[in-house]
Amino acid sequence: MPKDQLGKAVSVVAPRSQQNNLQAARVQRLVPRIQSAPAVIDNYWRTKPLPLYSYRDVSYAVEGPDKITRTPQRVYIVTEEDADKVIGFDIEWPYDNKTEQVTKTFSGSYSQHLTSNSLEFPTKLRELIESPNIIKTGFWIANDCGKLMVDFKISPKACIELAGIAKLVDKATLENLGLLKYPNSLKLALMVRLYLKQELAKDETVRISDWSEDLSEEHLEYTANDAHAGLILFKTLEALGNERQIDVDLTSLAGQAASDAIKRGIEWNK
Repeated sequence: MPKDQLGKAVSVVAPRSQQNNLQAARVQRLVPRIQSAPAVIDNYWRTKPLPLYSYRDVSYAVEGPDKITRTPQRVYIVTEEDADKVIGFDIEWPYDNKTEQVTKTFSGSYSQHLTSNSLEFPTKLRELIESPNIIKTGFWIANDCGKLMVDFKISPKACIELAGIAKLVDKATLENLGLLKYPNSLKLALMVRLYLKQELAKDETVRISDWSEDLSEEHLEYTANDAHAGLILFKTLEALGNERQIDVDLTSLAGQAASDAIKRGIEWNK
């Protein structure tokens, strides 16, 4: 899986539905109990307040003579038909002269409202998740992939764990904070604070609410920010690795995530 054939990163979020106590019990078995972290990690959260992270604050330059800039757009999709339209519109199909292959690229984050009761999984979204040429990146991504395997019989490919990249390109920082000894303390919000110098809002009432119902504005902001933060963190860590001339083996990371996802899928089925 050569890096130059992977295109840009895409962060895929499929919100978990907490429909009953059995589902909650599965979640409890799946996610390891967080060990008591050293004081240095706890103290890191008590530094001066940082500005809140929002996908709305990021703008991108559009290639062309007009020097146009665009901000990310959030689209709330609830039907398979609409999902296919959006994914089809956003995927580009440039040709690579060196390989003479079509390389799918999708620069952005994607958030889709799905529950295990959905009748059909969007075709284009399935193609995106199962494509070996499009990176899917996030935190505890093996859990998400395992859930997709169980609920929708999907075989995710090219999934990259953000924590894995961080351990490769910035091991010393994580070690100093005690995050290698206590890996379960390494969370998306902490990564955003550490590398993006912003605060990722994590409202517990939103996080543990019923995601199978129609999503509120708070739900939409929560999941859009999570997905977008994953993408920006990927790019930030990738740039840090390039700056330090550290080779990040994406193939190895994808293989590890795939192996972990299978284990998670087995646990979800228990």
